[in-house]
This record gives sequence, C-alpha cells and structure tokens, in this order.
Amino acid sequence: AQVREGAAIDDWCRAAIAANARAAGDARAGELKALGALIGPVMKASGGRANPAAVREALLRLLREERS
Repeated sequence: AQVREGAAIDDWCRAAIAANARAAGDARAGELKALGALIGPVMKASGGRANPAAVREALLRLLREERS
C-alpha cells in the first residue's frame, strides 16, 4: 500500500534533506530539478511505498519551513 501522508513521509524527507545538503540548498534557491535528488532517497528509504507526489509536496513544505 502506498504511503500518502503522515509522519513517515516527513521523517524520510527530513533524512533526505539532511543527507543531501547540496540538493536541498539548490531546491531552496528555487532549482526545482534538485528535488529529484531528494525524492530518490525518500523512495529508496520507503521501499517504494511513498507516493511521489506526496513526497514532493512534503519536501517543498519542509524546505519552506526551514527558510522561515
């Protein structure tokens, strides 16, 4: 079953952001292509169960929150 929301997606996203500082910085700067470098590790960590659209939304939200 796909994981579409919840703490698990946020946890996987936070780990991907922490492990990929350069891609996270690029995404914060508006280079949305860099999100691919973050989505991949989240999908791997989730065993492919995370919904990619939900992961993208969570990454964008978390990156915005970090800037604030």
